Amino acid sequence: MITSRRFLYIHIPKCGGHSIDAVLCRYGRVRRGLRHVSAVELRKEIKFFDKLYRFSFIREPFSWLVSGMHYFGYRDMWSYLDSCPGCQCSYLYDGDDCLMDFIGRVETLQEDMDTVMRHLGYRRLVVPVLWCGKYKPYAWTDALRDRAREQFSDDFELYERLCLK
Repeated sequence: MITSRRFLYIHIPKCGGHSIDAVLCRYGRVRRGLRHVSAVELRKEIKFFDKLYRFSFIREPFSWLVSGMHYFGYRDMWSYLDSCPGCQCSYLYDGDDCLMDFIGRVETLQEDMDTVMRHLGYRRLVVPVLWCGKYKPYAWTDALRDRAREQFSDDFELYERLCLK
């Protein structure tokens, strides 16, 4: 999470956070202890939450799951899905209420960061590519795809809506 008097960036794990931190640290304070905290939790802690420009980035759900599986040391996706703590949307929503002013995609990170920077009145900065894992394509079975789509249906729906914009 990064906050300033003007904005709040919600850092979802495995969604380009280190790269985004590298750009935003010029304008706000990186709060390492609060790195992966949901907007619902932060709304309780930050008195001026509703006055901030709140934004975050999500990642294509299948890619996000593969990255998480490797990062957390799981050997297979079934095991990871059994223990995965929650979806990307759980960081951004309170029930059906989206607490963000803007949600970008990791796959269009520079373009979407440009949108954020313009909104905030900051100059454009190139977003560096940091901590980029190199994984072999994952062999998704139909059953595994169905399980992931069901378990993370909110993420898939949000991602598809963002792709249509």
